[in-house]
Amino acid sequence: MPPVRRTGGIVVSGPVVRHGVTYPALADHRRAVESVRGRICYVVLFFEILLGLASVLIVWFALYTVYRLVNDES
Repeated sequence: MPPVRRTGGIVVSGPVVRHGVTYPALADHRRAVESVRGRICYVVLFFEILLGLASVLIVWFALYTVYRLVNDES
């Protein structure tokens, strides 16, 4: 097992061992978090675009319905 060096709760290198559980090094954790953030960014962007399109569709349908009601010839 590589040596564990901690200074003030910050991992310098190697894993952190707390209460018998080994946690990965801080650099590995940061790398994993950045990878997930990149993928989540695209998912959030996709759903924001879908929300915008749904909003435009709802507004269009509402205006079209009002137009049809006002210009009803019967």
